Amino acid sequence: MQTYRADRVVRILTGLVSTVYYGAWVAAAFVLIIGPGMKRLAPSLVADPTPRLEVSVTLPGLGATLVPQWQAAPPGITLKRVNGEIALPQSMMPSWFFPVEYAALVVFFGLVLLFLHHLRVLFRRVREGAPFDAANAIRMRWLGVLLLVANVYYGALDFWLSTMVTRVLASSRLPIGLALHINWFGVFIALVLVGLAEVFRRGAALEEEQSLVV
Repeated sequence: MQTYRADRVVRILTGLVSTVYYGAWVAAAFVLIIGPGMKRLAPSLVADPTPRLEVSVTLPGLGATLVPQWQAAPPGITLKRVNGEIALPQSMMPSWFFPVEYAALVVFFGLVLLFLHHLRVLFRRVREGAPFDAANAIRMRWLGVLLLVANVYYGALDFWLSTMVTRVLASSRLPIGLALHINWFGVFIALVLVGLAEVFRRGAALEEEQSLVV
């Protein structure tokens, strides 16, 4: 009897997903445990946590002139909105900000790790020669749901951070706009995964019917 041997591409992808999965655990441990622990034990070795986020600056009626360096006599380009990264000192943020930010990071890492866990188990089942089974259909559906939730959650977190920065810098009168970034491509991929889950479920049902007939 010939034993099943997974395709080379499947084995490579399974190993890659496992590597990313364990790497995500290491990153989560460093960001959520080791980093804060080092901050308490050796504060001189760790920089103060500084909120950093990408913001959009609107310049209504003023504009800004950008002079490209590659032109000898440039006419100038008028900018109405520019994007950049802003970093605020810890002292400017309220005392409750960092515990809330830490809890938000815990939730985000939890979503990422749960997504990678389901993806890793799915690839292992494919490697074992059972791509179409009821459990894989459920895992595929979970992958789509988790990816959709992670995209919406990240967009909401980004919006909350920009709101906090806008409130802190309200007295400076900087024309900073609220940021709401949602990865629509990620949302599309999530919907595709939910659709593929139905394909996996139907394939599992057909395989079960075939095994009963045989």
